[in-house]
Amino acid sequence: MLLTNIRLFDKKPLFIFVGDYIDKGLDPKKTLDFLQIFKTYNDCVFLIGNHEYAWMNLTSTQNQNNFTTYLEKYGGDNTISSFGENDFFNTQKRLMDDYHSFFSSLKPYYIINNYFICHSGISQVNYLRQPTELESRDFLFNRYDFLKTDTFYCNKYIMIFGHTPFYYPYIDTYKIGIDTAAFFYKERPLTSFCVETKIFLNSNNQNKHLSDFSLNICPNIVRFNPMNNF
Repeated sequence: MLLTNIRLFDKKPLFIFVGDYIDKGLDPKKTLDFLQIFKTYNDCVFLIGNHEYAWMNLTSTQNQNNFTTYLEKYGGDNTISSFGENDFFNTQKRLMDDYHSFFSSLKPYYIINNYFICHSGISQVNYLRQPTELESRDFLFNRYDFLKTDTFYCNKYIMIFGHTPFYYPYIDTYKIGIDTAAFFYKERPLTSFCVETKIFLNSNNQNKHLSDFSLNICPNIVRFNPMNNF
């Protein structure tokens, strides 16, 4: 619904997806299949999310126990079930074999105009470091420390991020959060932001300009068991 609404708003958009295509929702395989087809007919950039990163690194000796525990806690079972498998490692093999081109194309960040786009934002300790100096995971697991940041990234970029779900878009002078908790509540929309027009457009076909939001109020961060509401 969101992608259809965007195409009504802009006939030839560049779609920049901010990650977490799997583990979230009831059918991650269907999501991947949809995106595989969608990208053949549309101009797309797919960024990596922390969930893709965890699956891609699941079988490394150093990370195996940590990422298995992480995925068990944060939705990995949804992906296992979606693929009709019964364990993490068979599912990981299916992901990496059947969707190799998709996973190999994932980018850690994307820069357009004065916007820097990545999955989770960047920790304060890295905020003056160039993106080429950072590892992929440095763009994927940040939250509270990043939200306290009160400067432009590398002194020039506004950060656009997902990862942290809010009840409506997060906006301050330096960053824009577009995760509006579609996974957590059935009635919550998916939300996009157009960097040229400064318009937020969501899957409920609602749109608001950046100037319509207050810079003085932080929307609540969603904390809820998502599967209770689907």
